[in-house]
Amino acid sequence: MLNIYHIEKFNYVNGNGCRYVLWLQGCDLGCKGCWNKETWSFEENILKSVDEVFEEIKGIKDKIDGVTFTGGEPMLQAKELIKLAKKIKKINLSIQIFTGFELEELNNEQKELLKYTDVLVAGRFDETKENNNQKVYCLNEEWIFNNSDVEIDVLDDGTIKFTGYPTNNLIKEIKNARI
Repeated sequence: MLNIYHIEKFNYVNGNGCRYVLWLQGCDLGCKGCWNKETWSFEENILKSVDEVFEEIKGIKDKIDGVTFTGGEPMLQAKELIKLAKKIKKINLSIQIFTGFELEELNNEQKELLKYTDVLVAGRFDETKENNNQKVYCLNEEWIFNNSDVEIDVLDDGTIKFTGYPTNNLIKEIKNARI
């Protein structure tokens, strides 16, 4: 089972083109300036099987360009993500992963996941450093990266979700503007 924080079926700022984005639940890296702190807890959130997630992806495969794993920390759920990645590659979608780990920190299982990965963004996120202290590895495709893209979604319950690269000022302004 995958422990998931959030799924967005059509996202344009977390990789090339339109992406199915899977935010995994659980991270213990504590990156400086992380804007996904709500994903850090390892408590069960949304539990879905690999098959459930894959069926959802397969159902929209003609409307998306690929799948992005982010978090939380996706590498901490590498065993299940390998199963999902194998299925995704069979339907010819690209895979992008955002991880706080450096390449040399990955264990064998996590490295196995890279065999199915097209673009990897790796390194501890640090908003105070150039490129947020992250490196982009184009393993099987080039990423057209724009670190000023922001997508803002308002959920049915009024919760605001930011994805992409919002500045702290933008987040503050939008949260203060809520009526």
